[in-house]
Amino acid sequence: MKGALLREISRCSFCGFCEAACPTRFMIKRNYTPRGRINTIIFALKNRLTTIESVNGIFSCLECGACKPYCPAGIDIPRVIREFRHLVRVEEVGVLTQEVK
Repeated sequence: MKGALLREISRCSFCGFCEAACPTRFMIKRNYTPRGRINTIIFALKNRLTTIESVNGIFSCLECGACKPYCPAGIDIPRVIREFRHLVRVEEVGVLTQEVK
């Protein structure tokens, strides 16, 4: 599952078109936007994150889907968020799992 998810989000060009539609885009940190969340997931799947603070943006996503039609790469961002959250719950994302529990 991690490999398929990483392949899908690797299509992201970080253009930022998704950000304008996101209702959480006005939160303080960059990782609270769809583009920031995708970047965070990439780092997490490559085992480059060490704290839960790094993934707070993932759990702030409302999964409303407002960003989805704006992605020129066709990434289903809400589905990616759901799948990543599932990976964290089933202990496939390493150190993050301990922090979340």
